Amino acid sequence: MHDDSARDDGTGNDEFRDSVSGIVSIDGVAVIDFRSERDQAQDIEAAHELALSLNPIYEEIDSGWDSYSDKEVKFISELADLGYLILREAPEEVERLTIPPTRYEFNAAMRKFNPSVNIGTVADAVMGDCVMLLDTAHGLTCALDECEECDAEIDREEFGRGLGIAGKTQTIFGPKEGGKTWYEVLAAKEAIGWGYNVLHIEADDSREALPKRLVLAGVDPLDVARHVRVIMADEIRLTADSSGKRRPVTPDVPEGFARNIGLVTLDAVISVAAELRLDSSADTLTKTLMSTLMEPFYRISQVGAHGIIVDHSGLQDLDRPKDSSQKLAAVGTAYQAVIIKPLGVGRLGCVELKLRKDRHSIHPGKSSRTGDAVAYMDVDSRGETVHVGVYEQHPDKRSTTPKRGKSAASSLGEIKAAIHRWLSERDDRTAGKEDIVRGLVGKTKRDGSAMDAKEIRVNLGRINPAKEPFAKLSGDRFKSV
Repeated sequence: MHDDSARDDGTGNDEFRDSVSGIVSIDGVAVIDFRSERDQAQDIEAAHELALSLNPIYEEIDSGWDSYSDKEVKFISELADLGYLILREAPEEVERLTIPPTRYEFNAAMRKFNPSVNIGTVADAVMGDCVMLLDTAHGLTCALDECEECDAEIDREEFGRGLGIAGKTQTIFGPKEGGKTWYEVLAAKEAIGWGYNVLHIEADDSREALPKRLVLAGVDPLDVARHVRVIMADEIRLTADSSGKRRPVTPDVPEGFARNIGLVTLDAVISVAAELRLDSSADTLTKTLMSTLMEPFYRISQVGAHGIIVDHSGLQDLDRPKDSSQKLAAVGTAYQAVIIKPLGVGRLGCVELKLRKDRHSIHPGKSSRTGDAVAYMDVDSRGETVHVGVYEQHPDKRSTTPKRGKSAASSLGEIKAAIHRWLSERDDRTAGKEDIVRGLVGKTKRDGSAMDAKEIRVNLGRINPAKEPFAKLSGDRFKSV
């Protein structure tokens, strides 16, 4: 039986379509198929054969995309939108699926996107756990006392007092192999952790030196490709004024990258001057390098960039750095790296950071004249990865490792402590990242503000199971232990 009303008004119900041979529905309108049952059966068989022939194509496309991580898939889409990568469409019968690029095509597109970093070389370095900076004295933004804007953004119990101020340049100087470049790496890693970009001007080492160290310190090579640009000193152009005085020209950096720069680093003053054939003894050298190679990017940046200059002053006399009066005149904050225990491959080294200049009162009560220690940098390169941390407490006299002074649970910052409590209240003490975000977003913090999704995700990304009561499981899940 079939529905007579459907015959009258041209519409049919499910029973009508299922029970009447030769009648099909197109957009809800019943249409009679006058072909023979034999022809209809042949069409069904042909469609079945086509589906069987297309299955391998679907499987090949799916397996191609499955070979990329979620982060890589997102980056592939961005590269395609920017025109660095052309994605091929599958045949029409495969319903407009996009064919994944080969690894070679992906790497070539990344090299076009960021020509300053050799992605393949960087990815060869060993990856390890991210370093969580507990009790750190390091920070990207201003940490001046009574700074309401900064206090609202930075939890000092977790991030400590900053060593730099947004929009300003600091310098770190000291002997060779004294941890100065690791100090840059630590700052760069922190910037990348916040999603900011890093511009590095290199004259002392190869183009891959800083990127490789970042990977060894636990930064994902893909994040290095996205967030780091290296400019070699010999790539910087020069100009001359009417008197013939030579000055560097500000490097040309893509505007989109420049707007998100959180850190500009220059390694090192004398090497850059030598490469550019500038007068290294001039009292305006550091000021010239800052004003042309660094400060323009502070102004372009929309996220509060600051800068670090590395200097190899004071190789013979640490207490009286060579040309200190000239070089330090331009910077507002300067730190001297003093080796407590030598750094090196397979070693656990420690470096004391002494305050040599503090025009911005970053460290109230500390005297730059007496060179009070403001932080201690710990560089552990005894394994395949390198763990780097900056601490405010003096190292234990019985070892070279700075004291933590707190248990893993009690030393957590406010956000991580909230995550720990939330996970501990669950039956299996586990949850996915987004479940954690949804569970905590909007919760009131001690200062009265509400937790936002970004800071929760940032803290989850900085969890280090070796130092904290958390375990990161597969599938972006976390467990309180």
